[in-house]
Amino acid sequence: GIVVRSIYRDGPAALAGLLPGDVITHFDDVPATATRSGMKRIAHAQPGKKVEVRFLRGRQAGAATIIIGVRPAS
Repeated sequence: GIVVRSIYRDGPAALAGLLPGDVITHFDDVPATATRSGMKRIAHAQPGKKVEVRFLRGRQAGAATIIIGVRPAS
């Protein structure tokens, strides 16, 4: 899985309820096996697209719908 290290305040992941420390296990039923490929998958998604994410928070499984946004300027 992919460990969520940080989240933009009011960004798509935060709005979907993800927290730092969550471990993403699936994007749209596709296993999340590598950080780089997972980030590429999100980076290439069109803004506004909905992505179903399954994750682990501690020992609890969870799911969220993330609506892809535009990455804020650094």
